[in-house]
Amino acid sequence: CVDIGECIGVVPNGHEDAATGIPRSWNCGNKETESHADEPMFIAFIVEHLAQYKQVDSARSFAVGHSNGACLVHQVVAHTNIFGGIGAFASMLIHGRPMPGASDRKVAVFQVHGVKDDVIPYEGGPSPVGHDFVSAEETVRLWAEHNRCQLDPLIATTALGNRRIEYVECADGARVVHYGLPDGDHDVPYELGDGETLQMTWEFFKSL
Repeated sequence: CVDIGECIGVVPNGHEDAATGIPRSWNCGNKETESHADEPMFIAFIVEHLAQYKQVDSARSFAVGHSNGACLVHQVVAHTNIFGGIGAFASMLIHGRPMPGASDRKVAVFQVHGVKDDVIPYEGGPSPVGHDFVSAEETVRLWAEHNRCQLDPLIATTALGNRRIEYVECADGARVVHYGLPDGDHDVPYELGDGETLQMTWEFFKSL
């Protein structure tokens, strides 16, 4: 969407501790090396700063992340009103961290996760990065519940054999869509069987 002038992309970096040599990470990365910065405040500052530009429609702000970044966007929208929707690839909610409901805003969620992911397990539970994750399908159910969706989802299989779950009739025009990839690992595939992944994510945001 950046290339065709339909959106503005902003790509912040996670915190890097120069004193210890801890690499850039958001605060739901590897538990031993993760940042402890106030990242929701940092993200809110970026959005607030950009709102001064007339080209920016800050009311239509969305967040996309993969792995550590996907975990971050789940956490940011779980307890702030910054974004109206997220695209989360290969990570989900964490037990013991903010859950949907801490913020009043309804949040559209487009989530993609590989069933064979050995970094962030699809079925949730303990992870090699040190966190205890909510399962991928329970994560979207929790978002659907927060969004007051109809809790009997539409379930289908895509042309590539992926499991597509969609919760409909949500409050405030929110949507919740999940793709479970039976042969998928921690990477994000180019195609989901219904279209090209990032283009589908942008079309999802545009539909809100």
